[in-house]
Amino acid sequence: MLVGSPLKPGLRWESSDRRSRAHPPLSRRVESRSSPATFRPRKLALRRDYEALTQLGERYLLSTVAGELARVLYAQGRLDEAEKCSRHAQELADPDDIASTTLWRTVQAKLLAQKGNRDAALILIGEAVDLLKRTDSVVAQAETLVDLAEVLRLAGRRKEADDVLEGAVELFEAKGNVAAVEALRVPAASS
Repeated sequence: MLVGSPLKPGLRWESSDRRSRAHPPLSRRVESRSSPATFRPRKLALRRDYEALTQLGERYLLSTVAGELARVLYAQGRLDEAEKCSRHAQELADPDDIASTTLWRTVQAKLLAQKGNRDAALILIGEAVDLLKRTDSVVAQAETLVDLAEVLRLAGRRKEADDVLEGAVELFEAKGNVAAVEALRVPAASS
């Protein structure tokens, strides 16, 4: 369990059942950088790249593009397409390609958690977190912690999810990613 700094006064984490039904998944709020309007253009660009790389027969970059596309599709609620793209990323990814292997693991973990297979989801997301610990990719580490928090929330482990989110916020703050931090926080006045 990660232990982060205490929450700033006037802010709280969005974790109650009532709030989680009213708002998109945590990963969607970070992915969108606080605007769902960014999904469509990002998905279209990734889809275009996915198709071009497929036609060229390119495999190494395609695994990452497929993983990124799977993330966006998951965030849009297009779970069947997200699963298909994450499986394709899994098939293509070299074992030493940390970006691609992390991407497919995070999407598949969230899909497993959505389906109620919490134990398998926690194992898979744990593998993704462990892979990124060996890197200096702070943003990828933070995004993966957000994914871990979502899996924990779906597994009914809300306190642990809140603690993990605190760690993600610290990483986003360290990189100066204010939009991601604000996307994870909800003013206490709105509760």
